[in-house]
Amino acid sequence: MNKSTIITMFYNIRKKENHNNNFKNTNYYYELASNFILLLPYPIIIFIDPNNIELEHLILNIRKDTLNITYIYKFRLEETYYYNFIDQ
Repeated sequence: MNKSTIITMFYNIRKKENHNNNFKNTNYYYELASNFILLLPYPIIIFIDPNNIELEHLILNIRKDTLNITYIYKFRLEETYYYNFIDQ
């Protein structure tokens, strides 16, 4: 049986936008990911900033039993297709 593959990305867009609003900080999103998406027993491809060592360690720690189906790609947000739409 084929399983789904999760493809996602995690970038601190608010930091790139230089917002000083009361948006939820990255720890909130780390906690959400830790309690849901990173626990799913499916292959996952996740794009992260190369300098986000904290997130990389979090992913590897939580998915330590599924490292064979966990793929982390370190890409700067500016190199992604979606960066062109950051103003939107």
